[in-house]
Formats: sequence, structure tokens, C-alpha cells
Amino acid sequence: MSKPVILITGALTGIGRGTAFAFAKIGARLVVSGRRPAEGKALEVELQRLGAEAVFIEADVRHDDEVRGEGLTKSAALEVASTGVRVNAVAPGPTDTGMLDRFTGTPENKTALIAGVPLGRIGKPDDIANAVLFLAADASSFVTGQIVTVDGGKTAG
Repeated sequence: MSKPVILITGALTGIGRGTAFAFAKIGARLVVSGRRPAEGKALEVELQRLGAEAVFIEADVRHDDEVRGEGLTKSAALEVASTGVRVNAVAPGPTDTGMLDRFTGTPENKTALIAGVPLGRIGKPDDIANAVLFLAADASSFVTGQIVTVDGGKTAG
């Protein structure tokens, strides 16, 4: 069986970008997508330099027609149809990204959010990427149908 294709949407920034680099470092086959073609092509080159087979496809997952069109569906489905698929999800908690900065709005709000995380810090994109890598690895081959929360203990309380 050939190496599976890893599809990462929103790969140009934050958690998606961190996850793309984590998979590239282990030589994965990647299809990365995002809304900005120039940045996407630059990411494709960076991932290839790390040893990944990588291709960028411009797509905005907020628009169904872009997901169902020529790009994502055909590229991601190359091998999925012929293999058994384990489906898991990662539910990230507060992660240090531009999106979190926009959500909190001010440094004071961000500090207050951090105070509510039992580990005393917000996550880094690599923290989330490591959980995704685990779920994709053979080490988790008996894990399926799970939502893995990676939030520094925030939901545990």
C-alpha cells in the first residue's frame, strides 16, 4: 500500500501551517489548501524542501463549491476510496495564532484567557500538530471515532 495523502485545509497560517510542517518533517504526501495562491505556492516549496511530496490547491472551505470542485475533492480522494479510513478529530483549545489575537482583541483579554488554562499557558500550533501526528500514526491504529481535546486542561477545569 502506498503512503496516504494528508489533506490540510487552512494550511497557510496557525494550526494548519504548524501541522503541515510537522507532516513534512516526516516525509508525508501533502495536499495543502488556503485562500492565497502566492503564499500557498511558497508554502508548497517550503514543504518540499523538508522532504514532503506537497502540492498547494487554492480553496476556501467556507465555500462548498470550492471544496467540491476540481481541487480538493479529486486530490484528496486519490487513495481514500480504496482504503479503510480512521476518522478522528482534534479539538484545540486557546492556541497562539492570529485568530486568537483577533478573538481576544486586547492584551488584557488574552492574559485573562491564559489565566483560565490550568497549565498556565496557551497552546502553540506545534502542540496541536503533535496531537494530529499521533492520531495519524500507526501508534494510534486502534483509535477511531474520537475527539481529542488539546487545551491545556481548560475543559477539565
